[in-house]
Amino acid sequence: MRKEKQIITALLLAAVLALAGCKGGADNGGAAATQAPTAADSAKTDTKPTDASKDVTADPAGQSGDAGQTGDTAAEEGITVTTEVADGWSEKNGVYTITKAGEYTFSGSLSEGRIVVNAKEQEVSVILAGVTLSSKEDSVIYIENAEEATVVAQNGTVNTLNDNRARKVGNQELAGNACIYSKDDLNVQGKGTLIVNASYNKGIHSKNDLKIKNLTLEVNAVGTAIQGNDSVTIKSGTITLVSSENDGITTKDTDVSSKGKQRGIVTIESGTVSITAKDECINAAYDVQIAAEATVTQQKY
Repeated sequence: MRKEKQIITALLLAAVLALAGCKGGADNGGAAATQAPTAADSAKTDTKPTDASKDVTADPAGQSGDAGQTGDTAAEEGITVTTEVADGWSEKNGVYTITKAGEYTFSGSLSEGRIVVNAKEQEVSVILAGVTLSSKEDSVIYIENAEEATVVAQNGTVNTLNDNRARKVGNQELAGNACIYSKDDLNVQGKGTLIVNASYNKGIHSKNDLKIKNLTLEVNAVGTAIQGNDSVTIKSGTITLVSSENDGITTKDTDVSSKGKQRGIVTIESGTVSITAKDECINAAYDVQIAAEATVTQQKY
């Protein structure tokens, strides 16, 4: 009888020890194996460093413009292009290329950026609505191909273009010979302010006719401040031209066009024009015509 009691007691003790072992396993191993990760753990796992200078929505190969688009911004500093023209422009590496007729409004700033117009036999308006653009590569605005191009300083805005290329040496010739360079007729106008700084060569240069109207324009250039090979016409505005090494205003051609127009004339119809130059303040290939309504001051270094 005593032996049977000892056996039962031993069995009860073994059962108690087995239950204790199961409880200990549940406390130490089971819960850890099935425990769901916390929100803090997930955050630590999923967080990745981001490059604040990159716009993740931008196409790495460049952006394309659609009709009515606004807010397309260059990755680093923020240029916004607004237009109603479908697929009229594209951007790659800070170069904004316009290929269709229409109006394109630019705002924002880039330390290395340019605007190129390549719209054969079409009229294009580049509207500057508070822009600061600089380039060490080429002309800040380059009209490569167009029937006629117009650069507008929007009313109430100040716009600055900086041609930061090293000074032109000898016959060295890059694609654009000025901060604003046009192979075709060029109009510069608006009721805003446009400041052009040119350390490479000329400030504004059109290979055909250059017309300036209404705006407040300041040009600081090492070469000629403004040039139109066929003609320069200032219709109105407050114009300040400074050339540290060359002429203030220049024309080059002296022939007569197929339409009977005499080339090489500098015309100032009205406005206030201040010219400071090392060489000639006005160097017209054919003639200078200054109306009584215009106020022109000329000073040489």
